[in-house]
Amino acid sequence: MDPELGGFISKYDMNSQHAHCNLCKKDIRGSIYNVKRHVKSIFHKQNVQAMKCTVPVDQFVQKPEVQKKQLFDDPVKCAELRLAGSVAKEDISIRKTDSLLQVMKSCFPTDAVCQALASSRTKTTRIIKNVLATEEKVQLANWLRNNKFAIIVDESTDKSWTKALVIIAKYVDANYNVREVFLGLLDVHDASSAGQKNLIMKCLSDLGIPIQNLMGIGFDNASLNTGSVKGLGVLLKEEVPNLFILGCRSHSLALCATYAAKKLPEGLEVFNHDIVYYIASSPKRQEEFKKCQEFARVESHRQLQVANTRWLSLETSVKRIASHGEGDAAGDKSSKEKASRILACMKDPKIKGYLYFIAFVLEKVNELNIEFQSSKTPIHRLLQSSRVTYLALLRCFVTKEAIAIAGDPFRVKLTPPNFLKLEELKLGPNTLNYIATSSSAGQLNRQQVQTIHTNCLSFLVEMCLQVSIRIDYKDETLVNLRCIDPTVAVSGKVDTIVPLMIRFPNLLGDSKGESDTLRDKLEVQ
Repeated sequence: MDPELGGFISKYDMNSQHAHCNLCKKDIRGSIYNVKRHVKSIFHKQNVQAMKCTVPVDQFVQKPEVQKKQLFDDPVKCAELRLAGSVAKEDISIRKTDSLLQVMKSCFPTDAVCQALASSRTKTTRIIKNVLATEEKVQLANWLRNNKFAIIVDESTDKSWTKALVIIAKYVDANYNVREVFLGLLDVHDASSAGQKNLIMKCLSDLGIPIQNLMGIGFDNASLNTGSVKGLGVLLKEEVPNLFILGCRSHSLALCATYAAKKLPEGLEVFNHDIVYYIASSPKRQEEFKKCQEFARVESHRQLQVANTRWLSLETSVKRIASHGEGDAAGDKSSKEKASRILACMKDPKIKGYLYFIAFVLEKVNELNIEFQSSKTPIHRLLQSSRVTYLALLRCFVTKEAIAIAGDPFRVKLTPPNFLKLEELKLGPNTLNYIATSSSAGQLNRQQVQTIHTNCLSFLVEMCLQVSIRIDYKDETLVNLRCIDPTVAVSGKVDTIVPLMIRFPNLLGDSKGESDTLRDKLEVQ
């Protein structure tokens, strides 16, 4: 090749009198004049320019490590990644990224990196879906392949009646922090327990995660999941014999309260529903309701709606209605059926007594419910916390002698000989004060007081029966988990953790050294 001619011209192999352009793939006949003329041609110059813009194959296909390094070395790309990650983390609307980008550029006009940002909502969406989500799933899969984890599953149906199964992975990271991470959202075509099992198995298999690393699963208390024959938990135990299964305790407590509420007059539930929707459905009635509160000199508040899936809202709603009883009754004098029904309930002196009582009981139950819904991990306190709440309910209607004889609150027999007398029932300060005041004022007669006490006793008995059915205080796993409670572990009361280790043989595997180390750390405290 002749360097003066750009390194592309060489002699033609078949005829030394001819030249050949390797870039243009063209033979050149004649003297050196014709060769130089070809080098100066537009066709040759275009090919030279195209060659300069072409990335060599060895540079085009790079290792992932090199690509990541180049990505983070570019400050603009790094800033776009951080911006997209912040939008995803803070759950900011993707549509706001365009205006957000303009604000950032106007605030930092001299910043070269900020001015070079081009993260529109389309690009931000693609970065989140194709870059961040993909990388996060790869890192998560790599961790779960080599470490134990649990999953939380739940089935949902969207507005288009499409069923989906969401899977959340729960594990301990390298810094010993418990993390809950989204693992997958799968379309459900077979809603049976076997179909859900196949979806979970496929999700783990596609990510290369061995099913043997699965230690536990949590779900709601539907028979599809908790069935003793063909439930999802039973089917997964065929793959992982030592799988720990835990139903949703918040669902359980909500069901307990639902069954217990059936022991009270049916009008209470209808009244709670009517008074909220009757006022909320009309701006005029909302304004009249506000004036009634001012006239009755009660604190001005809206009536709160009870959410079917937010069980903690029931207590707040009941307390609000009980506090506004007199103000509501003064204004809802309408001939309409619903208004008449609301007014009749307001004039019934027993209704307010029941409302005070429900608020008193729900306060105790919600304390336990709040702990179950905590973002932390209270499973080692589940049995003890349940026992404390159960004991608080027992003390409302069971004699001290019966509780003392049983030893464990869950062993108390809920039979009439163990109950307090009706006039000795502990129904809450507000309830008892209301009954006493209304009786003195002649609003409640003796028969009505006895009815309130009897119905409240039935409520408490049913509540405790439902709690005892849904919380297995003999569960060896829940009993032995108490030893990992930090306060118990350092108290020196842990004689041995062998029973707990037996319940989770897949946690330590065949490593005897790890088992001995763990046992020594807890038992020697």
